[in-house]
Amino acid sequence: MNDENNNTEKSSEPVVDCYAVVKLEEKNVSATIEVVPPRNGGKEVTLDLLKAALDEAGVCYGLKNDAIKEIAENKIYNRPIVIAEYTPATNGTDGTITYKFDKFVAAVPVENDLGIVDYRELGQIRSITAGTVIAEVTLPIDGEPGRDVLDREIAPNPPKKAAFSVGVGTVLSIDGTTLTAAVDGHLVYDKNAFTVRKVLVIKSDIDFNTGNIEFLSDINIQGNVGEGFKVVSTGGNVTIQGGIFSGSLIKATGNITLKQVANHATVEAGGDVTANFCEYCNIKAEGDITASTLVICDVYCGGTLTTKGSKTGGLVGGRYTVLTGLNVANNIGSPNYPTTIISLGDNTILDSEREKLLAVITKRENELTDLTMIIDYLNAKKKMDRKLAPEKEELLGDSVKKRIIRSRDIKTAKERVEEINNLLENRQDLRFEVMGSIYPKTKININTLHFEIMDEWKRVKVFVDEFNEFHFEPI
Repeated sequence: MNDENNNTEKSSEPVVDCYAVVKLEEKNVSATIEVVPPRNGGKEVTLDLLKAALDEAGVCYGLKNDAIKEIAENKIYNRPIVIAEYTPATNGTDGTITYKFDKFVAAVPVENDLGIVDYRELGQIRSITAGTVIAEVTLPIDGEPGRDVLDREIAPNPPKKAAFSVGVGTVLSIDGTTLTAAVDGHLVYDKNAFTVRKVLVIKSDIDFNTGNIEFLSDINIQGNVGEGFKVVSTGGNVTIQGGIFSGSLIKATGNITLKQVANHATVEAGGDVTANFCEYCNIKAEGDITASTLVICDVYCGGTLTTKGSKTGGLVGGRYTVLTGLNVANNIGSPNYPTTIISLGDNTILDSEREKLLAVITKRENELTDLTMIIDYLNAKKKMDRKLAPEKEELLGDSVKKRIIRSRDIKTAKERVEEINNLLENRQDLRFEVMGSIYPKTKININTLHFEIMDEWKRVKVFVDEFNEFHFEPI
Protein backbone atom coordinates (compact mmCIF):
# COMPACT_ATOMS: atom_id res chain seq x y z
CA MET A 1 0.00 0.00 0.00
CA ASN A 2 2.84 2.43 0.85
CA ASP A 3 4.81 1.62 -2.35
CA GLU A 4 1.80 2.45 -4.42
CA ASN A 5 1.47 5.81 -2.69
CA ASN A 6 5.16 6.67 -3.35
CA ASN A 7 4.93 5.83 -7.03
CA THR A 8 1.84 7.94 -7.27
CA GLU A 9 3.69 10.96 -5.73
CA LYS A 10 6.67 10.65 -8.15
CA SER A 11 4.50 10.38 -11.17
CA SER A 12 2.69 13.53 -10.11
CA GLU A 13 5.91 15.76 -10.10
CA PRO A 14 6.21 17.93 -13.22
CA VAL A 15 8.75 17.22 -15.91
CA VAL A 16 11.31 20.12 -16.11
CA ASP A 17 13.66 20.53 -19.05
CA CYS A 18 17.16 21.89 -18.51
CA TYR A 19 17.70 25.57 -19.20
CA ALA A 20 20.71 27.88 -19.54
CA VAL A 21 21.42 31.08 -17.61
CA VAL A 22 23.68 33.63 -19.38
CA LYS A 23 25.43 36.26 -17.26
CA LEU A 24 27.29 39.32 -18.56
CA GLU A 25 30.25 40.78 -16.70
CA GLU A 26 30.49 44.54 -16.14
CA LYS A 27 30.74 46.48 -19.39
CA ASN A 28 30.01 43.23 -21.25
CA VAL A 29 33.64 42.21 -21.32
CA SER A 30 32.75 38.52 -20.95
CA ALA A 31 29.79 36.17 -20.72
CA THR A 32 29.28 32.97 -18.74
CA ILE A 33 26.69 30.32 -19.19
CA GLU A 34 25.42 27.90 -16.55
CA VAL A 35 23.02 25.08 -17.38
CA VAL A 36 20.44 24.06 -14.81
CA PRO A 37 19.89 20.29 -15.13
CA PRO A 38 16.53 18.78 -16.14
CA ARG A 39 14.18 17.08 -13.65
CA ASN A 40 11.82 14.19 -13.85
CA GLY A 41 12.95 13.13 -17.27
CA GLY A 42 13.12 16.57 -18.79
CA LYS A 43 15.20 17.36 -21.88
CA GLU A 44 18.97 17.36 -21.61
CA VAL A 45 21.18 20.17 -22.74
CA THR A 46 21.82 20.50 -26.45
CA LEU A 47 23.90 22.77 -28.66
CA ASP A 48 20.76 24.37 -30.03
CA LEU A 49 19.57 25.17 -26.53
CA LEU A 50 22.82 26.88 -25.70
CA LYS A 51 22.79 28.88 -28.92
CA ALA A 52 19.23 29.94 -28.29
CA ALA A 53 20.15 31.16 -24.80
CA LEU A 54 23.06 33.15 -26.19
CA ASP A 55 20.91 34.63 -28.92
CA GLU A 56 18.34 35.69 -26.38
CA ALA A 57 21.03 37.37 -24.26
CA GLY A 58 22.48 39.04 -27.37
CA VAL A 59 25.91 37.44 -26.93
CA CYS A 60 27.35 37.06 -30.39
CA TYR A 61 31.01 38.20 -30.32
CA GLY A 62 34.09 36.46 -29.01
CA LEU A 63 32.27 33.15 -28.64
CA LYS A 64 34.26 30.16 -27.39
CA ASN A 65 32.64 27.58 -29.61
CA ASP A 66 34.74 24.71 -28.23
CA ALA A 67 33.56 25.44 -24.70
CA ILE A 68 29.94 25.65 -25.86
CA LYS A 69 30.28 22.36 -27.67
CA GLU A 70 31.89 20.70 -24.65
CA ILE A 71 28.96 21.75 -22.42
CA ALA A 72 26.50 20.18 -24.81
CA GLU A 73 28.44 16.98 -25.39
CA ASN A 74 29.45 16.34 -21.78
CA LYS A 75 26.18 17.52 -20.26
CA ILE A 76 27.87 19.95 -17.91
CA TYR A 77 25.43 21.30 -15.39
CA ASN A 78 25.54 23.68 -12.44
CA ARG A 79 28.94 25.14 -13.39
CA PRO A 80 29.33 28.62 -14.84
CA ILE A 81 31.65 28.54 -17.83
CA VAL A 82 33.04 31.50 -19.75
CA ILE A 83 31.84 31.19 -23.31
CA ALA A 84 32.56 34.66 -24.75
CA GLU A 85 35.25 37.33 -24.23
CA TYR A 86 35.63 40.81 -25.61
CA THR A 87 38.48 42.31 -27.65
CA PRO A 88 39.81 45.34 -25.75
CA ALA A 89 40.43 48.64 -27.50
CA THR A 90 44.06 49.48 -28.27
CA ASN A 91 44.96 52.95 -27.07
CA GLY A 92 46.75 55.28 -29.46
CA THR A 93 50.01 57.21 -29.04
CA ASP A 94 50.10 60.69 -27.57
CA GLY A 95 51.64 63.47 -29.64
CA THR A 96 55.05 64.86 -28.72
CA ILE A 97 57.06 67.99 -29.43
CA THR A 98 60.85 68.12 -29.73
CA TYR A 99 62.41 71.56 -29.42
CA LYS A 100 65.55 72.39 -31.37
CA PHE A 101 66.49 75.13 -28.91
CA ASP A 102 66.82 75.29 -25.15
CA LYS A 103 64.01 77.25 -23.57
CA PHE A 104 66.37 79.37 -21.56
CA VAL A 105 69.91 80.55 -22.27
CA ALA A 106 72.49 80.77 -19.54
CA ALA A 107 75.06 83.55 -19.62
CA VAL A 108 78.33 81.70 -20.24
CA PRO A 109 81.52 83.65 -21.04
CA VAL A 110 83.28 82.56 -24.22
CA GLU A 111 86.74 81.00 -23.97
CA ASN A 112 89.00 81.35 -26.99
CA ASP A 113 91.58 78.90 -28.33
CA LEU A 114 94.21 80.30 -25.99
CA GLY A 115 92.04 79.67 -22.95
CA ILE A 116 91.34 83.36 -22.41
CA VAL A 117 87.80 84.02 -21.19
CA ASP A 118 85.98 87.01 -22.67
CA TYR A 119 83.39 88.12 -20.14
CA ARG A 120 81.90 90.50 -22.69
CA GLU A 121 80.80 87.58 -24.87
CA LEU A 122 77.97 85.83 -23.02
CA GLY A 123 75.96 84.45 -25.95
CA GLN A 124 72.57 85.32 -24.51
CA ILE A 125 71.06 86.73 -27.72
CA ARG A 126 69.68 84.12 -30.13
CA SER A 127 69.22 85.46 -33.62
CA ILE A 128 66.99 83.36 -35.83
CA THR A 129 65.99 83.71 -39.48
CA ALA A 130 62.55 83.15 -40.95
CA GLY A 131 62.00 79.51 -41.84
CA THR A 132 64.33 78.12 -39.17
CA VAL A 133 62.80 75.08 -37.48
CA ILE A 134 62.12 75.72 -33.80
CA ALA A 135 60.41 72.43 -33.00
CA GLU A 136 59.24 69.21 -34.62
CA VAL A 137 55.82 67.92 -33.66
CA THR A 138 54.70 64.29 -33.69
CA LEU A 139 50.98 64.07 -34.22
CA PRO A 140 48.88 61.74 -32.01
CA ILE A 141 48.06 58.33 -33.46
CA ASP A 142 44.52 57.00 -32.96
CA GLY A 143 44.08 53.62 -31.31
CA GLU A 144 42.09 50.65 -32.61
CA PRO A 145 38.53 50.15 -31.29
CA GLY A 146 37.59 46.94 -29.50
CA ARG A 147 34.30 45.00 -29.34
CA ASP A 148 32.32 43.65 -26.38
CA VAL A 149 30.56 40.31 -26.31
CA LEU A 150 27.39 41.98 -27.56
CA ASP A 151 29.37 42.96 -30.67
CA ARG A 152 29.27 46.63 -29.80
CA GLU A 153 32.29 48.87 -30.47
CA ILE A 154 34.51 49.85 -27.57
CA ALA A 155 36.11 53.21 -28.33
CA PRO A 156 39.79 53.62 -27.39
CA ASN A 157 40.87 56.49 -25.15
CA PRO A 158 41.60 59.47 -27.41
CA PRO A 159 45.36 60.25 -27.64
CA LYS A 160 46.53 63.61 -26.38
CA LYS A 161 47.98 66.26 -28.64
CA ALA A 162 51.42 67.63 -27.79
CA ALA A 163 51.04 70.54 -25.38
CA PHE A 164 52.54 73.74 -26.81
CA SER A 165 51.55 77.21 -27.95
CA VAL A 166 52.33 79.01 -31.19
CA GLY A 167 53.94 82.24 -30.05
CA VAL A 168 54.15 85.59 -31.81
CA GLY A 169 56.53 85.49 -34.73
CA THR A 170 56.27 81.73 -35.19
CA VAL A 171 54.11 79.60 -37.47
CA LEU A 172 52.89 76.03 -37.42
CA SER A 173 52.98 74.16 -40.71
CA ILE A 174 49.71 73.21 -42.40
CA ASP A 175 50.18 69.57 -41.47
CA GLY A 176 50.92 70.56 -37.88
CA THR A 177 54.32 68.87 -37.73
CA THR A 178 56.78 71.77 -37.80
CA LEU A 179 57.03 74.98 -35.78
CA THR A 180 59.22 77.55 -37.53
CA ALA A 181 60.21 81.19 -37.22
CA ALA A 182 57.90 83.39 -39.28
CA VAL A 183 60.25 86.41 -39.23
CA ASP A 184 63.88 87.25 -38.65
CA GLY A 185 64.39 88.18 -35.04
CA HIS A 186 65.29 87.29 -31.46
CA LEU A 187 64.19 83.86 -30.25
CA VAL A 188 62.93 83.82 -26.67
CA TYR A 189 60.78 81.53 -24.56
CA ASP A 190 58.09 83.59 -22.86
CA LYS A 191 54.73 82.70 -21.31
CA ASN A 192 55.04 79.00 -22.20
CA ALA A 193 55.79 79.63 -25.86
CA PHE A 194 58.71 80.38 -28.14
CA THR A 195 58.35 83.78 -29.74
CA VAL A 196 60.41 85.64 -32.32
CA ARG A 197 60.74 89.35 -31.68
CA LYS A 198 61.65 91.49 -34.66
CA VAL A 199 63.07 94.20 -32.40
CA LEU A 200 65.55 93.33 -29.68
CA VAL A 201 64.83 95.56 -26.68
CA ILE A 202 67.39 95.69 -23.87
CA LYS A 203 65.93 97.60 -20.93
CA SER A 204 69.20 97.80 -19.04
CA ASP A 205 72.75 99.00 -19.64
CA ILE A 206 75.07 97.00 -21.85
CA ASP A 207 77.63 95.72 -19.39
CA PHE A 208 78.98 92.47 -17.95
CA ASN A 209 75.44 91.35 -17.11
CA THR A 210 74.32 91.44 -20.74
CA GLY A 211 77.59 91.02 -22.60
CA ASN A 212 78.10 92.22 -26.15
CA ILE A 213 74.98 92.37 -28.30
CA GLU A 214 74.89 91.06 -31.86
CA PHE A 215 71.52 90.69 -33.56
CA LEU A 216 70.23 90.32 -37.12
CA SER A 217 67.47 92.93 -36.92
CA ASP A 218 66.60 96.16 -35.08
CA ILE A 219 68.11 96.80 -31.63
CA ASN A 220 66.81 99.24 -29.02
CA ILE A 221 69.09 99.77 -26.01
CA GLN A 222 67.27 101.70 -23.29
CA GLY A 223 70.34 102.16 -21.10
CA ASN A 224 73.99 103.03 -21.65
CA VAL A 225 76.65 101.11 -23.55
CA GLY A 226 79.56 100.56 -21.19
CA GLU A 227 83.24 100.89 -21.93
CA GLY A 228 84.54 98.37 -24.45
CA PHE A 229 81.19 96.77 -25.25
CA LYS A 230 79.71 96.16 -28.70
CA VAL A 231 76.21 96.56 -30.09
CA VAL A 232 75.98 95.18 -33.63
CA SER A 233 72.95 94.78 -35.89
CA THR A 234 73.76 92.65 -38.92
CA GLY A 235 70.44 93.36 -40.61
CA GLY A 236 68.68 96.37 -39.13
CA ASN A 237 68.86 99.62 -37.16
CA VAL A 238 70.31 100.46 -33.75
CA THR A 239 68.89 102.95 -31.27
CA ILE A 240 70.77 103.81 -28.06
CA GLN A 241 68.67 105.71 -25.53
CA GLY A 242 71.58 106.29 -23.15
CA GLY A 243 75.21 107.25 -23.63
CA ILE A 244 78.01 105.27 -25.23
CA PHE A 245 81.44 105.29 -23.68
CA SER A 246 85.13 104.72 -24.29
CA GLY A 247 86.06 101.86 -26.58
CA SER A 248 82.48 100.87 -27.39
CA LEU A 249 81.41 99.90 -30.91
CA ILE A 250 77.97 100.61 -32.38
CA LYS A 251 77.49 99.07 -35.81
CA ALA A 252 74.47 98.51 -38.04
CA THR A 253 73.70 97.69 -41.64
CA GLY A 254 70.85 100.21 -41.36
CA ASN A 255 70.54 103.44 -39.38
CA ILE A 256 72.02 104.34 -35.99
CA THR A 257 70.37 106.75 -33.56
CA LEU A 258 72.30 108.00 -30.52
CA LYS A 259 70.08 109.90 -28.07
CA GLN A 260 72.75 110.96 -25.55
CA VAL A 261 76.50 111.60 -25.38
CA ALA A 262 78.99 109.44 -27.29
CA ASN A 263 82.59 109.53 -26.09
CA HIS A 264 85.67 107.80 -27.56
CA ALA A 265 83.42 105.36 -29.43
CA THR A 266 83.25 103.88 -32.92
CA VAL A 267 80.01 104.22 -34.88
CA GLU A 268 79.52 102.52 -38.25
CA ALA A 269 76.24 102.62 -40.19
CA GLY A 270 75.26 101.27 -43.59
CA GLY A 271 72.54 103.94 -43.56
CA ASP A 272 72.18 107.21 -41.64
CA VAL A 273 73.54 108.30 -38.27
CA THR A 274 71.56 110.61 -36.00
CA ALA A 275 73.51 111.77 -32.96
CA ASN A 276 73.49 114.37 -30.23
CA PHE A 277 76.94 115.19 -28.83
CA CYS A 278 79.93 113.12 -29.95
CA GLU A 279 83.48 113.61 -28.74
CA TYR A 280 86.63 111.81 -29.91
CA CYS A 281 84.52 109.38 -31.94
CA ASN A 282 85.15 107.59 -35.22
CA ILE A 283 81.92 107.83 -37.21
CA LYS A 284 81.25 106.29 -40.60
CA ALA A 285 77.90 106.45 -42.37
CA GLU A 286 77.16 105.43 -45.94
CA GLY A 287 74.11 107.70 -45.77
CA ASP A 288 73.52 111.05 -44.03
CA ILE A 289 74.76 112.21 -40.65
CA THR A 290 72.78 114.58 -38.43
CA ALA A 291 74.21 115.77 -35.12
CA SER A 292 74.26 118.67 -32.69
CA THR A 293 77.99 118.80 -32.00
CA LEU A 294 80.95 116.71 -33.15
CA VAL A 295 84.13 117.40 -31.19
CA ILE A 296 87.50 116.14 -32.47
CA CYS A 297 85.83 113.32 -34.37
CA ASP A 298 87.03 111.44 -37.44
CA VAL A 299 83.95 111.33 -39.69
CA TYR A 300 83.16 109.81 -43.07
CA CYS A 301 79.73 110.67 -44.48
CA GLY A 302 78.57 109.15 -47.76
CA GLY A 303 75.61 111.55 -47.95
CA THR A 304 74.97 114.95 -46.37
CA LEU A 305 76.37 116.02 -42.99
CA THR A 306 74.03 118.34 -41.07
CA THR A 307 74.58 119.98 -37.70
CA LYS A 308 71.78 121.67 -35.79
CA GLY A 309 70.78 122.65 -32.31
CA SER A 310 73.22 124.33 -29.95
CA LYS A 311 74.56 127.67 -31.19
CA THR A 312 77.92 126.89 -29.61
CA GLY A 313 78.13 123.46 -31.21
CA GLY A 314 78.98 122.27 -34.69
CA LEU A 315 82.12 120.69 -36.10
CA VAL A 316 84.78 121.41 -33.52
CA GLY A 317 88.22 120.00 -34.29
CA GLY A 318 88.76 116.72 -36.08
CA ARG A 319 88.45 115.52 -39.67
CA TYR A 320 85.19 115.42 -41.66
CA THR A 321 84.99 113.79 -45.08
CA VAL A 322 81.61 114.39 -46.71
CA LEU A 323 80.70 113.17 -50.19
CA THR A 324 77.43 114.93 -51.04
CA GLY A 325 76.61 118.00 -48.97
CA LEU A 326 77.29 119.95 -45.79
CA ASN A 327 74.79 122.04 -43.80
CA VAL A 328 76.11 123.67 -40.61
CA ALA A 329 73.54 125.47 -38.47
CA ASN A 330 76.18 126.47 -35.92
CA ASN A 331 80.00 126.58 -36.20
CA ILE A 332 83.03 125.00 -37.82
CA GLY A 333 86.18 125.01 -35.72
CA SER A 334 86.90 126.78 -32.45
CA PRO A 335 89.57 129.11 -31.08
CA ASN A 336 90.21 126.63 -28.27
CA TYR A 337 90.43 123.34 -30.20
CA PRO A 338 92.82 121.76 -32.70
CA THR A 339 92.47 122.12 -36.46
CA THR A 340 89.18 121.22 -38.10
CA ILE A 341 89.54 119.69 -41.55
CA ILE A 342 86.57 119.65 -43.95
CA SER A 343 86.84 117.57 -47.13
CA LEU A 344 83.82 117.86 -49.39
CA GLY A 345 83.05 115.64 -52.39
CA ASP A 346 84.28 112.42 -53.98
CA ASN A 347 87.15 114.27 -55.59
CA THR A 348 88.68 115.14 -52.23
CA ILE A 349 88.90 111.45 -51.45
CA LEU A 350 90.35 110.70 -54.85
CA ASP A 351 92.85 113.51 -54.47
CA SER A 352 93.88 112.19 -51.06
CA GLU A 353 94.23 108.71 -52.49
CA ARG A 354 96.35 110.10 -55.35
CA GLU A 355 98.69 111.83 -52.88
CA LYS A 356 99.16 108.60 -50.95
CA LEU A 357 99.82 106.67 -54.16
CA LEU A 358 102.39 109.21 -55.33
CA ALA A 359 104.17 108.84 -52.00
CA VAL A 360 104.12 105.05 -52.41
CA ILE A 361 105.49 105.35 -55.94
CA THR A 362 108.38 107.54 -54.74
CA LYS A 363 109.18 105.12 -51.93
CA ARG A 364 109.05 102.06 -54.20
CA GLU A 365 111.20 103.73 -56.87
CA ASN A 366 113.85 104.49 -54.26
CA GLU A 367 113.72 100.88 -53.11
CA LEU A 368 113.96 99.76 -56.72
CA THR A 369 117.10 101.84 -57.21
CA ASP A 370 118.72 100.31 -54.11
CA LEU A 371 117.78 96.78 -55.19
CA THR A 372 119.18 97.32 -58.68
CA MET A 373 122.49 98.50 -57.21
CA ILE A 374 122.68 95.37 -55.02
CA ILE A 375 121.83 93.07 -57.93
CA ASP A 376 124.36 94.71 -60.28
CA TYR A 377 127.09 94.52 -57.65
CA LEU A 378 126.46 90.85 -56.81
CA ASN A 379 126.23 89.83 -60.49
CA ALA A 380 129.55 91.59 -61.21
CA LYS A 381 131.19 89.90 -58.25
CA LYS A 382 129.78 86.51 -59.30
CA LYS A 383 131.14 86.99 -62.83
CA MET A 384 134.55 87.91 -61.50
CA ASP A 385 134.82 85.25 -58.79
CA ARG A 386 132.74 82.68 -60.72
CA LYS A 387 130.96 81.92 -57.45
CA LEU A 388 129.24 83.68 -54.55
CA ALA A 389 129.17 82.70 -50.91
CA PRO A 390 125.87 80.98 -49.97
CA GLU A 391 124.60 84.02 -48.04
CA LYS A 392 125.46 86.32 -50.99
CA GLU A 393 123.70 83.97 -53.38
CA GLU A 394 120.62 84.02 -51.17
CA LEU A 395 120.76 87.83 -51.00
CA LEU A 396 120.95 88.00 -54.80
CA GLY A 397 117.89 85.76 -55.20
CA ASP A 398 115.86 87.72 -52.65
CA SER A 399 116.80 91.03 -54.26
CA VAL A 400 115.72 89.84 -57.70
CA LYS A 401 112.35 88.73 -56.31
CA LYS A 402 111.85 92.01 -54.46
CA ARG A 403 112.71 94.04 -57.57
CA ILE A 404 110.03 92.19 -59.54
CA ILE A 405 107.47 92.86 -56.79
CA ARG A 406 108.44 96.54 -56.46
CA SER A 407 108.22 97.03 -60.22
CA ARG A 408 104.77 95.51 -60.23
CA ASP A 409 103.67 97.72 -57.31
CA ILE A 410 104.90 100.85 -59.11
CA LYS A 411 103.07 99.87 -62.29
CA THR A 412 99.79 99.24 -60.42
CA ALA A 413 100.05 102.52 -58.48
CA LYS A 414 100.79 104.56 -61.62
CA GLU A 415 97.79 103.02 -63.39
CA ARG A 416 95.56 103.99 -60.47
CA VAL A 417 96.98 107.54 -60.43
CA GLU A 418 96.23 107.88 -64.13
CA GLU A 419 92.69 106.63 -63.50
CA ILE A 420 92.22 109.16 -60.68
CA ASN A 421 93.58 111.98 -62.88
CA ASN A 422 90.91 111.17 -65.45
CA LEU A 423 88.20 111.11 -62.81
CA LEU A 424 89.31 114.44 -61.36
CA GLU A 425 88.74 116.14 -64.69
CA ASN A 426 85.02 116.00 -63.83
CA ARG A 427 84.73 118.90 -61.40
CA GLN A 428 81.99 118.58 -58.79
CA ASP A 429 79.81 121.62 -58.18
CA LEU A 430 79.92 121.62 -54.38
CA ARG A 431 79.10 124.31 -51.82
CA PHE A 432 78.01 124.60 -48.20
CA GLU A 433 76.61 127.14 -45.76
CA VAL A 434 77.61 127.92 -42.19
CA MET A 435 75.03 129.79 -40.14
CA GLY A 436 77.43 130.42 -37.25
CA SER A 437 81.17 131.01 -37.61
CA ILE A 438 84.11 129.38 -39.38
CA TYR A 439 87.07 129.86 -37.08
CA PRO A 440 90.76 130.13 -37.96
CA LYS A 441 92.78 126.88 -38.19
CA THR A 442 89.94 125.37 -40.22
CA LYS A 443 91.13 123.67 -43.40
CA ILE A 444 88.68 123.21 -46.29
CA ASN A 445 89.19 120.81 -49.19
CA ILE A 446 86.82 120.90 -52.15
CA ASN A 447 87.64 118.94 -55.28
CA THR A 448 91.44 119.30 -55.53
CA LEU A 449 91.56 122.72 -53.86
CA HIS A 450 92.82 123.29 -50.34
CA PHE A 451 92.19 126.41 -48.28
CA GLU A 452 93.04 127.31 -44.69
CA ILE A 453 90.88 129.86 -42.85
CA MET A 454 93.00 132.64 -41.34
CA ASP A 455 90.22 134.93 -40.10
CA GLU A 456 86.83 134.26 -38.53
CA TRP A 457 83.97 134.18 -41.03
CA LYS A 458 80.35 134.53 -39.88
CA ARG A 459 77.23 133.36 -41.68
CA VAL A 460 78.95 132.47 -44.89
CA LYS A 461 78.46 130.42 -48.05
CA VAL A 462 81.53 128.55 -49.29
CA PHE A 463 81.90 127.30 -52.87
CA VAL A 464 84.31 126.81 -55.77
CA ASP A 465 83.58 128.71 -58.97
CA GLU A 466 83.96 127.59 -62.58
CA PHE A 467 87.54 128.85 -62.56
CA ASN A 468 88.33 126.49 -59.69
CA GLU A 469 88.70 129.27 -57.13
CA PHE A 470 87.38 129.41 -53.55
CA HIS A 471 84.66 131.89 -52.68
CA PHE A 472 83.25 132.97 -49.32
CA GLU A 473 80.01 134.94 -49.56
CA PRO A 474 77.97 136.37 -46.66
CA ILE A 475 74.51 134.91 -46.22
